[in-house]
Amino acid sequence: MSPYIVRLNDSQARDMTLVGQKGGNLGQMWAAGLPVPLGFCVTVDAYEEHIAASGLWPEMQKHLIKVREEDPADVDRLSVLVQGLLLQAPIPVPVREAIEATARDLFQELGDPLIPLSVRPSAALKGQPPASFGGQHDAFLNVIGQEPLLESIKKCWASLWTTRAILFRTQNGLDHVDARMAVVVHELVSATVSGTVFTANPITAELDEVIVDAVWGLSEAIISELVTPDNYVVRKTDLVVIDRWVSDKPVRLMPLPDGGTEVQAVPPEQTAKPCLSDDEIRTLVELCLRVEDLCDEPMDIEFAWHHDHMYLLQCRQIAALFDLPTLSLEEEMAQQLRQVGLLAVLDEGDIRQVARWARLQHVPADTVIVQQGEPGSDFYILASGRVGVWVEVAMGTYRFLGYRGAGFFFGETALLTGDRRNATVTAVESSEIFVFDKESFEKLYNLHPRLQEEIRLRMEARLRLTRILAAAG
Repeated sequence: MSPYIVRLNDSQARDMTLVGQKGGNLGQMWAAGLPVPLGFCVTVDAYEEHIAASGLWPEMQKHLIKVREEDPADVDRLSVLVQGLLLQAPIPVPVREAIEATARDLFQELGDPLIPLSVRPSAALKGQPPASFGGQHDAFLNVIGQEPLLESIKKCWASLWTTRAILFRTQNGLDHVDARMAVVVHELVSATVSGTVFTANPITAELDEVIVDAVWGLSEAIISELVTPDNYVVRKTDLVVIDRWVSDKPVRLMPLPDGGTEVQAVPPEQTAKPCLSDDEIRTLVELCLRVEDLCDEPMDIEFAWHHDHMYLLQCRQIAALFDLPTLSLEEEMAQQLRQVGLLAVLDEGDIRQVARWARLQHVPADTVIVQQGEPGSDFYILASGRVGVWVEVAMGTYRFLGYRGAGFFFGETALLTGDRRNATVTAVESSEIFVFDKESFEKLYNLHPRLQEEIRLRMEARLRLTRILAAAG
C-alpha cells in the first residue's frame, strides 16, 4: 500500500499522527465494528509531498513571517495567497496515482464508478498530541468522479490555511510549521435524517444525559444554521427521552444527481413531524455510547439514517466546545446554577423576597437575550418558553448546543468573573424571563445558605466533566 493512502479497515487508520484525529477516530470505530461508511484516508504524508514537490514552502514561509496576526485584513490576505498557491499547484504524480487507484478499488467494491463521496479534512499537528479542530476546515459532500475528488482533496489541504484556522493556531500558541492535513474519503450516506449527538450535555455538563439534534436530509443544514433541528434529551441509564423539542423544518439539504447539494422544500405534512422515533433514538444513542466507551470521554458524533440503517460519519471530543475557566470550587459553584427548579430550595417567604428583587420580562421569539463576546450585567432564569444556545467555536463558525426550557439560568459567569459572555442565548419562542441585576443576584446567593448548598450539589456534574476534559488534554 502507498504511504499516501490508508484504508479505514487498516490498523494504520487508528494512527492519528498519520491520518489526523478525525481519521483516527473513524479507524477506531471501524475496528470496533461500528457502522462507518466504506472509505480511506489520504495521509498527512500526501499533504507534505504536495508542499515539497511544488516548492511552495519557502514562498509560504516568506509571507508567514511578514503577516501581522493582530490585523484581520493582513491574515485574510495571507489566507487567500496561501490557499491560492496550494490550489494552483498540481498534485504530485505518485500521490495522484495512489488516490486514483484506491478510489477505483472503492468504486468497484461499492459497485458504481460514480458513487457519491464525502471528502472531509482531518488535521494534525506534528509532534503534538491529537487535538480537535472542529469548524475550522472545509468539507465537501456529494463529490462524484475522479477529477472532482482530486480537486476536493486539494481544497481540504488548502482549508488548513483559512483565516479562522490561522488565527486558531496563533491564539493557541501553535506553530504553523507543524500544521498538517490528512483527508477522509468515504461513501456519502444520502440521509433521510441526520444530525449530531453529544454524549454529555454541553449546556448543563450533565454526564448522564445525551443530547440528540436531528434534521431532514444532510446534517450540514445544522452547521450552516439553515434549519433549527429537533432536539432530544436522553437519560443514559435507561435511554428514555426525558425532554424533546420538535421544530418546524421547512427545508432540507439534499445531494444533487451530478454532484453538490441544494436546499429543497420539505413536504408540508412533514415539516413539523419529529425526525426520529423513540426506538430510532434508542438505537442511535446505544451506538454513540459505544463510541464514548471506546474513546473514554464525552464525544460529539455526526450520524446519518438511511434505508433503516444508522451510520456514524465522524466524531470528536466535546472538549472542543467548552471554554472552561480555571476557578476555585466556590467560584465554579456560583457560576453554574443549572437545574430546572433552581428556587425550589427556598420557602415561600424567601420566594416572595426574591420576586421583589427580580423583574419579569417578556421576550418575543427570535430575540437575542445575550450575545457571546459582549459584557454582561444581568443574571437570568427562564420562567416560561424555550431558548437556544450557540457557541462560536472558531472565528465565524458557530455550534448549536441545544434548547432549554423553564428553569434554565444563564449570565452568572460574566457577572461573577467580569469576563464577557461565553455563549449566545436566543428565544426560539415567545418566553418570559426573571432578570436579576448584579446586586440582586449577589443577594440571592449570599443571603440563602440553603440555596448555596443547592448550588454546591448541582456543581458536581460540572466539576466531574471538567476533570474528564482536563485529563483528556
